[in-house]
Amino acid sequence: MTTSHSASLEPQDQTVLVLEPDDAMRQRAIGMLQKLGYRVLACADGETAWRILQEEAFVDVVFSEVVTPEPLLAVTLCERALALDEDVEILFTSACPDTILFERGYLRDKVDLLRKPYDAKELDARIRHLLGNRLQRRWLHRYLAKPAVSAPAAAAASDVLRILLVEDSEDTLHATTDLLEMLGHAVSPVASAEAALALLDTNTFDVLCSDVTLPGLSGIELGRRVRDAHPAMHIIFASGHGARMGPAGDSLDAIILPKPYGIEALEGALRQVLANRAWAA
Repeated sequence: MTTSHSASLEPQDQTVLVLEPDDAMRQRAIGMLQKLGYRVLACADGETAWRILQEEAFVDVVFSEVVTPEPLLAVTLCERALALDEDVEILFTSACPDTILFERGYLRDKVDLLRKPYDAKELDARIRHLLGNRLQRRWLHRYLAKPAVSAPAAAAASDVLRILLVEDSEDTLHATTDLLEMLGHAVSPVASAEAALALLDTNTFDVLCSDVTLPGLSGIELGRRVRDAHPAMHIIFASGHGARMGPAGDSLDAIILPKPYGIEALEGALRQVLANRAWAA
């Protein structure tokens, strides 16, 4: 499998490999994904999935049941897939309790898991989340790696914002932290909503900048709790769904930052925060 992925979030530009031993569940997943517009490859066991990954030029997401038949278990297959192409995204699914999956070694920490039963909307949202993170990660790495690009102008002292940054992708979390600090802001980065809430118990922030889809508590639910407990805080949601956040974003008076975003969009969101703060004062 060559590393040649689309730079788009549109389903028709993406290929999903479905690994699902159960025939009915596999056909259901195929049907959902095809109706959403994704190109779909499918199989019932890890060995077949591995052959597909080696032969196919374009696989963007491996969507796999966690518990698959031997000899090639899903977790091993996905480790191989990432070794073959570090840019491929992995999404697991299962109806088994998390405790059983971890106890039996089927899952590792920091994996994306979509609980069964799921519907097409949930599946599409999770895949868009992964692809949005991938595009964002690529842009950040390219931007920060350019030696010829001068650092953006830092904020004036009066405009420095204390930002609580919540992002479950480790690479994106670190790179976005670097970018925000280059802009002159004070950043506290965490990888989950639960960690963000713990920081909010002992720290004061001007801005919550959070991904929407997070492990455990969602970014939307985190935003609701922040709005209830800290009504003066400004909220920025980064979303792989672009500006289509709907009522949830509107009800929280949040600024929407569509993924993938560049330095101009990020600076624009922060300028909007500063303008709103000045108006409120």
